[in-house]
Amino acid sequence: MIVVPAVDIKNGRCVRLFKGVKEMETVYEEDPLRAAARWAQYPIKRLHVVDLDGAFEGRPKNMPKIIEIIGYLQDGGVQCEVGGGIRNEDTVAEYADAGATRIVVGTIAVQDPELFEDMVAVAPGKVSLGLDCRGEEVLVRGWEHAGGVKLFDLLKRTEKLELGEIIYTEVERDGTGEGLELEMLKRIVEASPHPVIASGGVGSVEDVKKARAADAYGVIIGKALYDGRIDLEAALAICQIPSGMFRVDLAGGHKPTASSQA
Repeated sequence: MIVVPAVDIKNGRCVRLFKGVKEMETVYEEDPLRAAARWAQYPIKRLHVVDLDGAFEGRPKNMPKIIEIIGYLQDGGVQCEVGGGIRNEDTVAEYADAGATRIVVGTIAVQDPELFEDMVAVAPGKVSLGLDCRGEEVLVRGWEHAGGVKLFDLLKRTEKLELGEIIYTEVERDGTGEGLELEMLKRIVEASPHPVIASGGVGSVEDVKKARAADAYGVIIGKALYDGRIDLEAALAICQIPSGMFRVDLAGGHKPTASSQA
């Protein structure tokens, strides 16, 4: 499993929102590149970068800064996945050409399935489906509107596309630190032919363990890293433990096995 720190950009600054509400922001860095550099000091494989202004306005607003971050990460051997306001093939091509490993698309996947297929065809294997949900309802346009599609219907519709991953976010938990929506995460992992990255509500290393136990391919961590509730080294270390060394009670927490106690 991979641990993916998040850098969200709004008005040119690195921020975190509470439940995706644009008026409820906390600024952590004036320059998002500084935030990216902070997490890139650790042995991470990938960084998650979101253009929040783009998500709300429907077109990229922070692309120059994001491309700068992509270049910086490439120099250090770190992948970058980008989301927010990606609504056409040209934007997919620009980010792919700049070196983005994944380009996350949500709104168009819901509202224009044919265009979404065309966007995937521009960069096969690099476009990921952003599954931003409130319960089973998929949200669009910066999480401000219901898309009129249920998440499992969208998974079914996109199952044959050459996607990178599914990035599942429970919006009501995002930025709260209340923990992942584990039951839904497990259902999505079971239903999806694509790897699933969990996001929304990660507040402790126990949540990282639970994401791994649910067979998630990865977990995105934002506010809990910036607030110091999760130590990134500790989160990364969980991914290095052989799967047989511990088991996780998804209703509780970490339970050492006999082998891990030896």
